[in-house]
Amino acid sequence: MNLLPKPLRTEVFYYSSDKTIDDLKETTQKFIVNSWILIGKFSSEYEFYLYPSFQIGVYSPGSFNRSFSHAFVYGKIYEENSKTSVQLTIRPNYYFILLFLLFPALFIVLTIISNDGFKTLNTDLLDMLYAPFFILLFCYFIKLWLRKKVTNSLHLTPKE
Repeated sequence: MNLLPKPLRTEVFYYSSDKTIDDLKETTQKFIVNSWILIGKFSSEYEFYLYPSFQIGVYSPGSFNRSFSHAFVYGKIYEENSKTSVQLTIRPNYYFILLFLLFPALFIVLTIISNDGFKTLNTDLLDMLYAPFFILLFCYFIKLWLRKKVTNSLHLTPKE
């Protein structure tokens, strides 16, 4: 049972392609090399990582540093029933999960520490409860954007 909201969870999607496994690998390599929006590399012969080129923190050019990225895509190309298939695993950065949990906890602690406790709520403290909502929205849209970008670029069709 997963207690996190869906935008903060790791999601797995299955796709198929009309191309052969080697053609799809070559298309993926070209996409990784030519894309200025996504950065990625193959971790093994048919497995790859992708993440957006815009980062939360410091980015050192030439390195493959995923630790500050908004979200990640892990792809696996494989053959199933003589048809090429792709498994995409998309997840947001763990920092968003930490922030999502931290803001309500901080709200509760600061409310208890304040002079009146829960009797009178400070509006500045209430503003902290907006942050988890915006974190959820951001994670939802960045995962959706990543999935659409990869599936459209590699011409993948969803499996039934």
